[in-house]
Amino acid sequence: MAPCWGRRPTTARIERRAGRSSTSQRLDFVNDIAEDMREGRLGIPDKTLERFSVERDDLAAGRDTPGVRELLSHQVSKARTALRTAKQLPALTPAPHRPLIGALIEVELLTANAALARGAKLLRGSAKPPLVTTLRVLLGARRNARKGR
Repeated sequence: MAPCWGRRPTTARIERRAGRSSTSQRLDFVNDIAEDMREGRLGIPDKTLERFSVERDDLAAGRDTPGVRELLSHQVSKARTALRTAKQLPALTPAPHRPLIGALIEVELLTANAALARGAKLLRGSAKPPLVTTLRVLLGARRNARKGR
């Protein structure tokens, strides 16, 4: 069975895959910040916190400060930008896998948009993508997969 990414990945493909992975991870770090802080971990680097004048205690206490809002917005915006770029990935994958890869990226974008809208409330719980829109994306991908697109 051929790997999802094809048999001979080019340097560009490898770089895009790595970018996609770190993009999802960045989104996960900010979207799951409340849970991560409860478990004593934080996926956002200390240097980034310093840049926005945010302390770990601010996040752990759920403080809605201008720095916290800017930090969260910045992290989600970076993820959204990378996800928009990742929309090119389906074209690099074998045809049978394109609908799934495209749907995964779209759902991640929906999640990023929901996280951006949630703002500092992320310190109390994760954002969820809109259910109906998510179902439309997934059903559209399934339909495209059946049609061989």
